[in-house]
Amino acid sequence: MLSQAQLWQRVYALFKWHVNPRTDAGPQEALNRIAAKCITKRSDAIAIRSFDPSNCTLREARLSPDQLAGLERYHDRRVPICDIEPVVVLLYEGREIVIEGNTRVNKWCGEGGSKPRAVIFVDEGPTS
Repeated sequence: MLSQAQLWQRVYALFKWHVNPRTDAGPQEALNRIAAKCITKRSDAIAIRSFDPSNCTLREARLSPDQLAGLERYHDRRVPICDIEPVVVLLYEGREIVIEGNTRVNKWCGEGGSKPRAVIFVDEGPTS
């Protein structure tokens, strides 16, 4: 089992591909920006809070295709640039929102099958 620090490193490695050099200082800012977009379903959403190691805990899981299909997704695209795992899901006010890996989840759900997929959950609940 990976430590919280190791899980955060994995999450930041995934979000480095989303860094917008005009608006983001790094992966943490990209995570916050994309989380705001996915929470509000608005591309112009502004991050009003940070989801970071000071206020969130991470955990790994494997989800079945049926469980993946139940996650909230921002868009319907199904042709990902890559097919890597894990994806990142934000647990926010009772919602399970894909904030990294929407296109891959859409592809996997569209393909059917029974293969479980790796997920890292970002829990905005109390940290330990």
